[in-house]
Amino acid sequence: MMTRVVLLIAYQGTTYAGWQRQPNALSIQEVLETAVSQVIRKPLVITAAGRTDAGVHAYGQVAHFSQPDHPDFSHPQKIKKILNAILPKDIVIRDVVITDTPFHSRFHASAKEYRYFLTRANKPLPWQRHFYYSPPHILRTDLMIQGAHYLIGTHDFASFANQGREYSSTIRTLFSLDILDEDDTVTIICKGNGFLYKMVRNIVGSLLDISKQKYPPEFLIEILNKKNRRHGPPAAPSYALSLYHTCYPQPYDWFCSPTCAIKSQKDEK
Repeated sequence: MMTRVVLLIAYQGTTYAGWQRQPNALSIQEVLETAVSQVIRKPLVITAAGRTDAGVHAYGQVAHFSQPDHPDFSHPQKIKKILNAILPKDIVIRDVVITDTPFHSRFHASAKEYRYFLTRANKPLPWQRHFYYSPPHILRTDLMIQGAHYLIGTHDFASFANQGREYSSTIRTLFSLDILDEDDTVTIICKGNGFLYKMVRNIVGSLLDISKQKYPPEFLIEILNKKNRRHGPPAAPSYALSLYHTCYPQPYDWFCSPTCAIKSQKDEK
């Protein structure tokens, strides 16, 4: 059985074209693969749990690759130290596991948690600039919470999926959609068994439309029933979105947080 190296990764996606390699733009995947190849002097492919879009950040991205036959990749802490010394400051290896199980970061993921950060400040604080979106209207979280209720559960989310990726099904399950209102900030926490292309940003966009009373909360039922992206809301900006946790069942739950303790289905993304 092939031994695999599993990485828990955080990154600021501001200057990157997303996770996946692009022909004419720099991606997180390319930077990581280049860093590993620089040590082992061989090309390799690193597979991630989620293909985050351009500008999207991560605190809990999980990725894996086949363990190279190289002394520097024989111990988790050594791998972490070497890669963090090579990688730019906006990409950090938080933890490393070496496993002889058939682990796959994408296919074995049981759930993901995304967080979207909003601020009521007209001019966000300097450190919020790349991570918080400031909508040009009053945030009515009471209405947003009402709207979120209609999206929780198993639905066909075709109206919330942008074109650009192929799926065997557009049915997904949202386990929870929480809205935390704290002082000048609002955090939207979205947990599900899998997400379609730009689905989270489109969900946030719909909640923002409800917040500015463009339509009532129950209108989300009609949007779901249309099953067509043309009837969906505009997407919220990418820079305020973060892949916060990726959850796995045993025996792959090395990095799981308490929020992963939810009954979930296999992620098909």
